[in-house]
Amino acid sequence: GLKTEVPSNYNPVTRAYTGTWDGTFQTAHHSNPAWVLYALISNVRWGLGEYVPAAFRDKWTLYSIGEYCDELVADGFGGEEPRYTYNGVIATATDAFKVLQSIASVFRGMLYWGSAGVTATADRDLDPVKLVTPANVIGGVINWSGGSLKARHTVVIVTWFDPTDLYRPNFEVVEGSASDIERFGWRTAEIVAIGCTSRGQAHRAGLWYLETESSESEGISWQAAYDHSDVYPGEIVEIQDPNYAGVSFGGRVASMPTSTSLELDRPIALEVGKTYSIKTTLSDGTIASRPITTGTGVTTDVVTFDVALSPVPIENAIWVITSSSVSPRK
Repeated sequence: GLKTEVPSNYNPVTRAYTGTWDGTFQTAHHSNPAWVLYALISNVRWGLGEYVPAAFRDKWTLYSIGEYCDELVADGFGGEEPRYTYNGVIATATDAFKVLQSIASVFRGMLYWGSAGVTATADRDLDPVKLVTPANVIGGVINWSGGSLKARHTVVIVTWFDPTDLYRPNFEVVEGSASDIERFGWRTAEIVAIGCTSRGQAHRAGLWYLETESSESEGISWQAAYDHSDVYPGEIVEIQDPNYAGVSFGGRVASMPTSTSLELDRPIALEVGKTYSIKTTLSDGTIASRPITTGTGVTTDVVTFDVALSPVPIENAIWVITSSSVSPRK
């Protein structure tokens, strides 16, 4: 029932963000978990405001996550609802980090202390921030490890709080695919959807749990130098490992002969009947992608494209090539 700070350009009733946010706040009732998390970090009486100064509260990242939480998605009953809401009561004193992490779990995120102070990340579809190949890995070795099939679940029982039953706990049973159940059997996992009063949101939490176990069953590790030190938890990288892909489609830029061509550190074979694109790291640290216009059926160390790169990559910048049959892994 508390009013807490939300962005001054945010309407908590319509969930609309108007224009560009100037960083100021207003107070309002709302159910956005990103701004509940910010309130717990910033409030000086019942939050961590006494210990986390304003300069160390990463409100800009939370703003992006808040917008993500408010996006409308299908509710499973023919309508739409916000992707994530939080409707709960914190009535007891508990370890601060556990409380913050529980709120972050509402938007499938995690909390950490970074260069911007206390900040959060959410599991969402973001653009890659780093290209990884043996060329920028110490020793050139990328290690892959798989998860145990014995640990994979096929059914999730999600506890949520039903507003039609005086907000008592209810249970949403989410089943995986019939083929997985046939293969692995009926293996249940139980999770609690913190502050969840929507059956649709509870169902999506169960689907996310099953899909994560199914499609993200591998771990990857490598050693890197300082050029990887700007990667933060939860960000996406793209990995081109020739030992995994069976083709060496990554390396470093030797030079840039023209504004629409790159000289690579090794020749590559462009096969007939396939299409290719190249990604490279620009001098400002961003990643640009361009369709390759060099003719196929050749082996070359110079690739061309139609749209010039701006700003241009520096010498020894990382490049990665994607073909119609092979692409980097995220």
